[in-house]
Amino acid sequence: MKRFSKSSHQKPRFSAVLFAAMTDILDSIPTRYRMTAAAWLAGEDLRTIMSNGTLYRHAKILREYGLDITEPCNVTKFPTKVHVVELKPVFSS
Repeated sequence: MKRFSKSSHQKPRFSAVLFAAMTDILDSIPTRYRMTAAAWLAGEDLRTIMSNGTLYRHAKILREYGLDITEPCNVTKFPTKVHVVELKPVFSS
C-alpha cells in the first residue's frame, strides 16, 4: 500500500477556494446588498424572506455583479452537524 505524504505545494481544498471566491464577490458588492447576496449564495429562498419590490430592487443591483437572485442558486444545503470537543489541560499546575 502506497502512502502519500503531505507536501508544501499541496493544492488548496475546494472549499477554501470556493470560500475565497465568495468573499471576493461579496467584498465588491455594496454593503446594503451584501446580506442578500450572502443569503442567496448560501441557498436561501429569497422570495420567502423579502417582499417582491425589495427582491427585484436588489436583483437589479446584484445583476451588475453577476448574480441573478431571481433564480435559485445551485447549491445544496447540508444539515449542520455540531461535534463538541472537550479540552483538558495538558499540564497540571
